[in-house]
Amino acid sequence: MHGMSFASIEDVLALTASRLIHEVAQRRIDLKTYALGENSWMPSARVLSFVFTPRGMDTRPSNQRRSDPLALDFGLAQATLPDCKLQIGSALHFASTDDKYLMAGGSQKLAFEWGTTEEMDIIKISTRLKTFFAERIRESAGPIILLVHGKELSMTMLKNKGVDTSRWVSGIKDLLGFPQIERSPRRGQQQYPRHEQSNGYRRGSDSRGSYYDDRRGRPRSRSRSPSRASSSYGGPPRRSPPRHPGTSSQDQPRGALAPVYVVDVQQLYETSMQTQSSSKSVSQMAKMIIDLWRSMISGLAIDEQRELVKLRNNPQGQAQATSEANDEEGGSDSDSDFDPNSIIQEAPAPTRKSYIDEGESDDGRSSGSDD
Repeated sequence: MHGMSFASIEDVLALTASRLIHEVAQRRIDLKTYALGENSWMPSARVLSFVFTPRGMDTRPSNQRRSDPLALDFGLAQATLPDCKLQIGSALHFASTDDKYLMAGGSQKLAFEWGTTEEMDIIKISTRLKTFFAERIRESAGPIILLVHGKELSMTMLKNKGVDTSRWVSGIKDLLGFPQIERSPRRGQQQYPRHEQSNGYRRGSDSRGSYYDDRRGRPRSRSRSPSRASSSYGGPPRRSPPRHPGTSSQDQPRGALAPVYVVDVQQLYETSMQTQSSSKSVSQMAKMIIDLWRSMISGLAIDEQRELVKLRNNPQGQAQATSEANDEEGGSDSDSDFDPNSIIQEAPAPTRKSYIDEGESDDGRSSGSDD
């Protein structure tokens, strides 16, 4: 695994958790083997995807584009488990009739390949989105893993459309029972609350928050002992009673899960492969983010996948990359020696894009194309 580089330990954990999900779904490992949580929820878990095509000719200031993103169409789909492939007949496509006049310049909507397109105004689309998620959450006996392309804008879009995301959790490491990572603030740096909320959903590891968070700020009758979390060699991290997001530790039963765990496939792909995802339309992304997630969590090790990506970007290496990928497709199921620790390495952060164009400035000027 030499040569790996990630933006942060959070990126490492995100990839590790995704690969563990695949191994658990394939019944190749038991989470208890790694002193993590239990996986009785797996048979009833669902994997969904949500994507949208952003409006290309949006000349509003960038902060407004982020707080109130505009979209031409929306895509939803469900993946099968344990193979993580598009479930036939599950894809939905809602095209906004409000922005038809914009099709002459900027973003282009291609034919939706995986289902029937329904055209309606944005108010009806909002109603359909609310109904879709409310029904899936109500009907699901287990947690939902939601794959998105650009987490911040996707969650902002859903919240603005009236979808209740208040109990959703960012990332899936809490679903697997990963221990908390406590970071001590630097000298002179203000200590902010751990449980920060963004866009109506919990950021970070909040679904299994630490029981000891509630004790912070209380008067102490004796001096504080040195924290074990401040040392990398102070022994294994202390496991905490899990907490459901949005509730207190006193009234939340142990082992409770959040209804939805959000995975940013765009960030996961770009930080692990050190390349930028290029798809721009719902017609491509509704199925593609499911395929991207599956390719990263199964088969070849990430550093080997990265080499294949480099070969594909090099015309002379495309044939070799295709051959190696096909070889791995046939033999990936025999990999029973998966070790989640084998992919954990840290290095500098690669460059990432989002739905907001790199060439745009805060004064409202736009480069005229979405990314």
